[in-house]
Amino acid sequence: MAGGFSAGGLITDIDTGSLIAQLMQIERQPILRMQRRIAALEEQRDAIKDLRTQLLSLRSKVQDFRFGIDFNQFQIDTSDVAIATSAASGSNPTSGAFSINVTRLASATVATSGGSIGASINPAVAFATSGVNHEVTSGTFSVNGTQFDFSASSLNDALAAINGAGIGVSGTYDAVSGKVTMTNTAPGDTSIINFGATGDTSNFLDLINVENTTQFTNGGGTTEVISSVGIGSINQGRILNQQSYSAGVIGGGNFLINGVSITVDPAVDGLSDVIERINTSDAGVTASYDPTTDGLRVVSDNLGSRSISFANGTSNFLDVFKLTSAVQANMKKGAGLIDECVGLMTVLRDTWEDVFQQVAEDEVLPPEKPVINPHGSSVLNIKG
Repeated sequence: MAGGFSAGGLITDIDTGSLIAQLMQIERQPILRMQRRIAALEEQRDAIKDLRTQLLSLRSKVQDFRFGIDFNQFQIDTSDVAIATSAASGSNPTSGAFSINVTRLASATVATSGGSIGASINPAVAFATSGVNHEVTSGTFSVNGTQFDFSASSLNDALAAINGAGIGVSGTYDAVSGKVTMTNTAPGDTSIINFGATGDTSNFLDLINVENTTQFTNGGGTTEVISSVGIGSINQGRILNQQSYSAGVIGGGNFLINGVSITVDPAVDGLSDVIERINTSDAGVTASYDPTTDGLRVVSDNLGSRSISFANGTSNFLDVFKLTSAVQANMKKGAGLIDECVGLMTVLRDTWEDVFQQVAEDEVLPPEKPVINPHGSSVLNIKG
């Protein structure tokens, strides 16, 4: 009862109050464990609620991907897929219709020899030893039906025979150009000069390059024909050191095109061998021999205004073939009209390759380069 007197341990000397408190604490242990368990379960419940919320948000975003909501906000199409194709990308491209007119594509840089490669011949000595770089076949040849003997003749001898034959044709040799000119001698005579006949055994007419060359009416009103190429032009199938060059003798070694080393051995290689070596290298060019100019033609494999680098190594091949002084023509640049195309393309570069590397901030163009064909027009429609 209230205010009662406790005599615990007074007689027995045992602290019964402490003992009872400890007994009660032991009795409360199951309740405490249950309370801790309830607290842990409540924490798990709250975590599950948070996870559920996040999963619901993820499901919503996945559905957006599934139905293309994010991807199909903008669409792009073209009026003529044969001219241009493209695709929209980015989050906020500019909507509208944009016209593209492609009038031409860029072409590659071309380097050509700075002059004829072959040396001028000596017209006063036997043709076979005159310095001509092609094989000489002795025998006969015909002009306007008259046959001439070319067995041991020099070029001067052969032309003198034609001029004195009374066939109405005269021939002259120009030592500067290395070409022969044949002309009808009668004023106003525009008849064709007939070269060759059945039974001819010499290749003289082929060597002077007139037989299959276009004939024309000159300023004097008569028919004339000029060698298509100098008589001293080189033979690309013949060993290099067996030919005569206007710039001197070729030395063996290497030369460089666009920094790539090309080897040449004039005692073994013909020009065709060197050309093949250039074309299969990593120099990024394609070389060929042009018989009409007696020169090399080197074309860049890349479009646009890109110079081709030529440098001598241990060989003077480039000097002899006049490529260190080559005329480099930066061919046609790409051209086109892009009307009201803000955000689509900002600069029309030399090549379409460069154009598609110049992507506006709005990223209308995709990483994959669209297709644009030359000589046509198309309209790109971007719809939001």
